[in-house]
Amino acid sequence: MSLFRSEEMGFYTLAVTTDHAWEMMNELGEFNGLQFLDLNASEGSLTRQYTRNIKRCEDLEAKIAFVELEINKFHKEVQRCEEPQEFLSELKARITFQKKSERAYFEDVEHEISQRVSQLQAHVKSYETLVEKYNHLIEYKQVLLKTKPFIFMDPGRFSFDFLFSTYFCIECPSAKLTPKPKLTYLLFQRRK
Repeated sequence: MSLFRSEEMGFYTLAVTTDHAWEMMNELGEFNGLQFLDLNASEGSLTRQYTRNIKRCEDLEAKIAFVELEINKFHKEVQRCEEPQEFLSELKARITFQKKSERAYFEDVEHEISQRVSQLQAHVKSYETLVEKYNHLIEYKQVLLKTKPFIFMDPGRFSFDFLFSTYFCIECPSAKLTPKPKLTYLLFQRRK
């Protein structure tokens, strides 16, 4: 076999019943020297018989890509399979040991990945909420530290009564007060 010319190939047509198509395609997929030609290229992709299975595989691939993206966000290493043939042989042994069909095993994997992705999304959302709350607490702390000298400079001028009347916020270190109706930072009430 040279770099510019492949070995001679044979052109064959394979007719398989729908019941055995899954197992047959898995067996053929383990060979390196096969190439499939689409004899139904003129048909739309939605009218093809195995479109649903291909869509399920693409959905799983997208979920796994999401998990990988989240792993990379946290600077963790993604472990990849070094030897695909070894992985396939171990997978086949596992399926045989569990006495399940490959289609049932795929459905189990699909269900488990969906559950794990849902859990991961909930954890990520919770983490982002905690980070946001932490950042707000840091901001509040900084506001308290920056305004502490101004608050205790004239104790009769400010109070921490947050209930009624107009609210003010310290904007700059010179303790200039400006009315702000809805602030998320530390608020002060001006005494009359």
